[in-house]
Formats: sequence, structure tokens, C-alpha cells
Amino acid sequence: MHENNWIPASIPPAQDGLYLTTIKVSDGVHGFKFLHIEEFKEGIWKPEYNIMTILAWMPLPELYKAGD
Repeated sequence: MHENNWIPASIPPAQDGLYLTTIKVSDGVHGFKFLHIEEFKEGIWKPEYNIMTILAWMPLPELYKAGD
């Protein structure tokens, strides 16, 4: 596993699904980085908008359960 469990986008997930990603969004002037849930399907990332670049990913964490 990589530092902080983030995996570079150049290493694709083994299966299709939703993943927590670090995204860079460029508006032509600025570049902003933030977290976003993105889909990996049929061997490619399916970002919500074409101005998004996926930098790294990790599996989604488990959902909260009462009593935790």
C-alpha cells in the first residue's frame, strides 16, 4: 500500500466501482485539489466533469454503524 493508503491514479483499481479520489480541477487559470467519489468502470475513470483529473484513489471506508 502507498503512503496514507492513497494509490496513484496510474495504478488502476482491480474492479469496477466507486472510489474516494483526490481530484484536481482546472478552470483554465487555477487548479484546485479536493476529495470526490468517482466511478471506475470498464477499465477507465468516469469523472463527473471533463475538467477533473484524478490524481489518486483509495477504497471507500466502511459506513458508520450505531454503537461505533
